[in-house]
Amino acid sequence: MRRLAQATAYTVMLKLFLSSDHVSPATGKTVAIKISKNGGAFADPNAGATNATEVSNGWYKVTLDATDTGTLGDLVVRGTAASCDDAEQVCQVVSATTGGATNLDAAVSSRSSHSAADVWAVATRRLSDGTNIVLAKGTGITGFNDLSAAQVNAEADTALADAGLTTTVTGRIDAAVSTRLAAASYTAPDNAGIAAIKAKTDNLPSDPADQSLIIAATDSLSGQISGLNNLSQSDIRNAVGLASANLDSQIDALPTAAEIKTQVDTALSDAGVTGVRMAHLDADMSSRLAATDYTAPPSAASIAQAVWDALTSALTTVGSIGKLLVTNIDAAVTSRLASGSYTAPDNAGIAAVKERTDNLPDDPADQSLVIDATTAIMGRLGAPAGASLSADVAAVKTDTAAVKAKTDQLGFTGGAVDANIARVNGVAVTGDGTTGNEWGPV
Repeated sequence: MRRLAQATAYTVMLKLFLSSDHVSPATGKTVAIKISKNGGAFADPNAGATNATEVSNGWYKVTLDATDTGTLGDLVVRGTAASCDDAEQVCQVVSATTGGATNLDAAVSSRSSHSAADVWAVATRRLSDGTNIVLAKGTGITGFNDLSAAQVNAEADTALADAGLTTTVTGRIDAAVSTRLAAASYTAPDNAGIAAIKAKTDNLPSDPADQSLIIAATDSLSGQISGLNNLSQSDIRNAVGLASANLDSQIDALPTAAEIKTQVDTALSDAGVTGVRMAHLDADMSSRLAATDYTAPPSAASIAQAVWDALTSALTTVGSIGKLLVTNIDAAVTSRLASGSYTAPDNAGIAAVKERTDNLPDDPADQSLVIDATTAIMGRLGAPAGASLSADVAAVKTDTAAVKAKTDQLGFTGGAVDANIARVNGVAVTGDGTTGNEWGPV
């Protein structure tokens, strides 16, 4: 848990993960910020509706002003974004003057003027019923609480084991993270071998560089634990100062094993060391592909060029596009009729011809069809009166010629026959039909 000085501007960092797998860093997101002061309801920061500023690799930052950090107690900063897990950071706002130490309620100069030598010169030093004394446990001091160095180490080991940080896991960090291939630089090639490797690497964090946080947390914890067991008597005397006797009440305020475990768990959580994260270290990092061994796949342009450079003799697979092109593009395009040389057909003329040919037999060249048509015509005409149809036609022509010889002697006026009738039924007639010359028998 981070401690913030009261009424002091502070920049808080949040790590955002995609909700689809809970481990992939979320980038390019609009992260809305809400804060809760000392257990109060979540609300906008003092500046109003606020969005965090993206840093990189899923990290975002937001700056809190003096009003945001003006209330003592827990300060929770929450970031939310679409398709992402909520990102939260728990801080503790403490007094800017005491740093949260409740026993520093008076100036040291107001205390007794006795020196440390005066205190330690007393042969028997019984401290009871005293107040406002903070004592750090160290070498040479006994009876202050029930925690030994072995117990502190055991509690620290338990906290680390609870977070999944075992010697088996740390043994797997057998190579520098910087020698591994960064996720942002990885381009998946199209082959089954990489797919098999991917099934394993999917269990690693999306940003392996975050393992530095594990190392930092481990180093910090180691330093804190070492500090508990390396205090000299001088350090303890300095902690006691010139205070009067009676440390019983202060000894009761010393952290218990459970409280130390809670603080260790919090420190690991703040560093991002969780059971879920540690479970991802399920194989030695040296078993993963080193960045220097990675060979990038050919580019899309080179793949396309290789396709176009393929020999037509090799394109033999039935049903493939290559085979289809080889089979169907079997002549130069210039050998085909250009659109500018095309002449549209005379559809009107073709329709007129069709109207005539529709009356022809299905196969005009078929003699049987011609015979069938002739037979049908003869059936309508009937049998010839003479020796043949041509003889009948010739007889008709003779009779017609004789009739024509007679009619040729007729005269016509206005389409009417001009005639000078001299006899009717053998009776002679006279007159021209005018008045006084009526037409009638002689």
